[in-house]
Amino acid sequence: SPAQFRVQAALWVAHPATSEAAALLTAGQTALEHGDWPSARTSFLAALESDDDPEAHDGLGRALWWLGDVDGAIHHRAAAYAAFGDAASSLG
Repeated sequence: SPAQFRVQAALWVAHPATSEAAALLTAGQTALEHGDWPSARTSFLAALESDDDPEAHDGLGRALWWLGDVDGAIHHRAAAYAAFGDAASSLG
């Protein structure tokens, strides 16, 4: 939707991912799609080391959920939600 696109664009401007971080996010998303939760966790953790990106928090939260770390999943999904909300509110 156009609103979702604006939020994503605002996030990109606020948190421009390095090419390494972008590659790690892609690797994490691919691992999630294949149900490889440990690899997804590793990729998203590495991405967070270089950039506090809400997409990495969201992906890490989903991976941790499937790995049985409910507290970690909630923590990272909440961090992603807050960052997405901040980006949306900055759009006016």
